[in-house]
Amino acid sequence: MKNLLAFALAIGAIAAGAIFLIISTQDRAEDAEMHAALRDLQLDVLRQVNLIVNSPNDKVGYDRQQVVRKNMEGIEALRKKYPTRLKADQFIDEMEAKAKAGEKDKAKTAEYRVRYDYAKDIFNNYLKDGAYKPVLTGNSGGIRFDVVSIKRAVEGGQEGLRWEVLIWGVPTKEQLQLANIEIKNVLHFAELETSGKRKGQPKRTVVTMNLSPAMPYVLLDKTWEWFPEWPIGVAAGYYQGVPMFDSRTDRANITLTGNLRTLGGTMVPVEIEWKHVKIDGSWKGPPGGQWDDKEVQPLNDEDLKEQGADPAEFDEAAPAPDEKK
Repeated sequence: MKNLLAFALAIGAIAAGAIFLIISTQDRAEDAEMHAALRDLQLDVLRQVNLIVNSPNDKVGYDRQQVVRKNMEGIEALRKKYPTRLKADQFIDEMEAKAKAGEKDKAKTAEYRVRYDYAKDIFNNYLKDGAYKPVLTGNSGGIRFDVVSIKRAVEGGQEGLRWEVLIWGVPTKEQLQLANIEIKNVLHFAELETSGKRKGQPKRTVVTMNLSPAMPYVLLDKTWEWFPEWPIGVAAGYYQGVPMFDSRTDRANITLTGNLRTLGGTMVPVEIEWKHVKIDGSWKGPPGGQWDDKEVQPLNDEDLKEQGADPAEFDEAAPAPDEKK
């Protein structure tokens, strides 16, 4: 009788082990199947991201929305097919659970939480439907650089401007080398010209400012690894402490320069220029404040030419492109 009981228990253990093995094998197979489908979706989305980098500026908004929609629909379909996988906020929830259990560094996990929340905020504000209208957009060297917001901010106790950016088609941030942002500010003075072809118009000058190096203060380049709703091939970041504009600034020419470095070491130049950018009042300091250059003086056309500025280019009689209706 004892032998029979022992035999029955052994058979039960073998059966339980077999069932566990089958379930475990099925679980691993389903996980591999889901990840393969996710990789296929991301590869297709990445191809589309690389295509729309070169879309004309007046068409890229619609193209962007279609790519974002394709990615979102694909992720929703995977979540329906695999309801226990790809859970919302799964990445950060698991990391924080491990940190609480002592399996992850708590300080590093807290840093991840800050950046994760920033990424979710950018996603919800701009990428969820892709319908944002950038302040500035341009493409060069295989990337599209969108400045999606310019706002006043006090960071580190210092007031300045915060530029939020999205970069489409970007490689890893180690391969992105943005060298300089040159800003040529056109300042208008209260005094009027008393002679010449601009008689009766405000005197003016051009002041050049360089932001170098020009990499964002924070740049997140693999956010799709945190949550798959984020379209692959799109980086997000921000500049902080950008000087505010002189209160007399009317418009500016802004040029971004840098390089992309290929795996083979080839440098692919990046140069994006935005001309006649109308300067919003909220980007300027108060009249006579710390952001106004007390030493700057108005220049005539000949003096402007000597400083490398083309007076005709800044002729206020020619409206900025966004003012032409």
